[in-house]
Amino acid sequence: MLFSKIINAIKLGSHYMDLWPDEPILMAIFPEMRYKKMMSLGRIVLPPVVAFLVFWIYYTCGGFSGLYLLFTHPSSGSMTLYLSIVSVIFMILILLQLPLLGVVWFSVRATTPLNQRQQQFYFDLIQKLEKTPAQNPTMLDFITAINQGLKTFKDKDFLDRL
Repeated sequence: MLFSKIINAIKLGSHYMDLWPDEPILMAIFPEMRYKKMMSLGRIVLPPVVAFLVFWIYYTCGGFSGLYLLFTHPSSGSMTLYLSIVSVIFMILILLQLPLLGVVWFSVRATTPLNQRQQQFYFDLIQKLEKTPAQNPTMLDFITAINQGLKTFKDKDFLDRL
């Protein structure tokens, strides 16, 4: 049950992150665009960093024979080396979970209710689009309406009211 909630949160966060258009006006107002840029940078930078850390463990242990000696007889090896390997392994685990935490943050933001000004903008935009508004709109409803507005209207002047 908890596992399915986590999977649904990851799906919702990923969907919400993909909905954000690349608009400079939105980037100045909402943090989601900046986080989206950081997540895309992380997808590029993190794999080489993790690969370098794995190579560093291999190099500092003297290859596979060094790893075998280190993990079978820790008392025969240097304790400093053993602790550095453990710390590098923990750094790798932390680096690998950062993109996942970003997607979970997007999931939390997707379910955040709108403030008064955003609600007013949302209802005005939905009225112009001639759609039925949600009762308690969230940020997911908000960005969906903005995307529909960007596709429907030729000019982007409606974003100036944000």
